[in-house]
Amino acid sequence: MLAALLIASFVIAAWHPAEATVVTTMKRPPPFPTCEGGGHVALPRSKPTITLLPTATGTIRSLPELGILERAPVADEIQSTYFRTTPENREFRRGFVEFAVPEYPRRVLSAILVLPEGGGWSGAPQPADTHTLSYYPADLSVDVSDYDRPARPVGCFETDVNVAGERAAFDVTDLIRRYAGAGLGFRVRLLDDPAQTRMAALGADFQSPYSGDPVRIEITTAR
Repeated sequence: MLAALLIASFVIAAWHPAEATVVTTMKRPPPFPTCEGGGHVALPRSKPTITLLPTATGTIRSLPELGILERAPVADEIQSTYFRTTPENREFRRGFVEFAVPEYPRRVLSAILVLPEGGGWSGAPQPADTHTLSYYPADLSVDVSDYDRPARPVGCFETDVNVAGERAAFDVTDLIRRYAGAGLGFRVRLLDDPAQTRMAALGADFQSPYSGDPVRIEITTAR
C-alpha cells in the first residue's frame, strides 16, 4: 500500500511539473533494473540563449574490497568507469556535475543537458557500456557524500569506445524550471555498478568544464 502511494505521488508531480517544488532531501528510488538506451535528444538548431556551465565537477571512487571511498585523483574530470585486474582492486568511479541554476527573468522554453565523451578511442571491437544518469539537490561541492546520495533517475545512455566524439543529450527543461535559484546535480555511473565483478576495464570519461566541448546545459528562453 505504501509503495503504491509513493508511486502515485511521483506520477502526480511528473504530470504537473509547474506545481512541483525543490526539496533538499530525497527518498532513495529503486535501482535501474534495465535500460533501453537514451540520451538522444536533438540539440536546438538555433543558438541557445544561455550556455550554463557547471559550478562543480569531479569523480568519486570506491574500492569496496579495500574499504576505500575517496575523491578520485583526476582533478575535475568526470568519469563513469569500472576497473579490476586482481581479486582486491575492484574499483567503481561515479562522475558528478553540479550547476548553480539562476532565476531567469524570461520563461525557460527548453534546456538540454549535453554530455560529450572525452575518453580515448579504440579500433579493437568492444561492446558498448551502459550508464545511468540521476539528479539530486546539490550543494555545489563534489565530495564522498555524493557517491551514494539519494537521487532520482533521468535516463540511461550508451558509450562506445569504438566511436569517437560521442555525445549524450537529455531534456532537463522541467528540472531547470523547478531548480531556479538552487543547486542541481547530476550523477553518472555504469548500469552494473556496484554489481560488476569480472576482470575488465569499462566505462567512459566526459569533457571537463575547461575543454572546448564541455558538459553543459544549453538553455533557450522566451525572447
